[in-house]
Amino acid sequence: TRGNSGSHFDYLRVIEPDEPMDVGAMEGTLMKQAVGSIQLSKLAYLPGDEMVLEIPQAARVRADAFRLEVKDPSGAVLSQKRIDAGAESVTVWRNDGAAPGVYRLDINSDTTTLRTIPFNVWNSVPTDVGVCAHRGDNAVAPENTVPAFESAVRKGAHQIELDVYTSKDGKLVIIHDDKVDRTTNGTGRVIDLTFDELRALDAGSWKGEQFKGTKIPTFREALQAIPAYIQLNCHLKSGKGLAADVTREIVEMGRLDQCFLACSVGQAAEARAVEPAIRICNMSGQQGPQTDYPERTIKMGAEYIQILGWHDCMPEACAKLREAGVGINYFGTSDPVFFRRLLEAGVQYPLVDNLDAVIPVLRELGVSMAGEGG
Repeated sequence: TRGNSGSHFDYLRVIEPDEPMDVGAMEGTLMKQAVGSIQLSKLAYLPGDEMVLEIPQAARVRADAFRLEVKDPSGAVLSQKRIDAGAESVTVWRNDGAAPGVYRLDINSDTTTLRTIPFNVWNSVPTDVGVCAHRGDNAVAPENTVPAFESAVRKGAHQIELDVYTSKDGKLVIIHDDKVDRTTNGTGRVIDLTFDELRALDAGSWKGEQFKGTKIPTFREALQAIPAYIQLNCHLKSGKGLAADVTREIVEMGRLDQCFLACSVGQAAEARAVEPAIRICNMSGQQGPQTDYPERTIKMGAEYIQILGWHDCMPEACAKLREAGVGINYFGTSDPVFFRRLLEAGVQYPLVDNLDAVIPVLRELGVSMAGEGG
């Protein structure tokens, strides 16, 4: 504490702590913080790739206390390294033809494992990856409208996500919010407005003058705008009988192979009562890969999951989901560096708001866009 006399500090008093400071505990905390800041430069290694560990400034002062071990899926140690104090990076391991699988990097102190970072070893980049256009190509066109869907189709999105509500008089319409206020020139709750009232609204001017007069589309109009070769991620919002009505529309239009429903467990049961073959993305209790969300999704027999949040265990969770035949979406990012990291971790279709930001990553990985090559 400091006393102040006028504009000058005239004394300093040091207060002794009531309890002696546990230096060992403090050092352990600092070690955990330091190791938590370390990241692998990538999470998937092809033949010939080297694992380079980037050491951020926060970890460099303690870097020489870390011992690194790369282990294969059986737990066998493939490489051991120590880090020089002050090092900015260290080459830990090289994939000289290792068998595909989920490997791990253990960052250890002399007494314990401080952190484990799983990563993938592949023979080649998986072909079942791509991008999901969240509410269409909403960076350049008004979200959840036909122009946004058409733009996503032109750019070759592999999957398109849209949101379905029921109007007051039971029509299936595409809009995200429970109110029309944000994306139209109207006000009120979607379920309190009739279809004619919803169609009278301008759903495009807020995005740009060139979209003036754009209408809230019906579910059928959205399906008509999106070719059958593009997966359709139908996020069910609310409305009486919504899941059943959406399922009937999908069946009637012959789009069972294209569409899946991102919905609750209750909505899934309602949809499957209409058509047992309808595919489901489990949205009940949506959480990260380190929770029981992946196991619950597998147990309920859902064909898709939409992970929310990141954790070091992402490659392990994705491997388990893939083995169970569950398609993996992720919400969400438009950052190209993180987008690539998601694909390397085993995610198949990250939901993206800006397609133009991530398409170059897919090109670099050799992934064709939807509709290319006939």
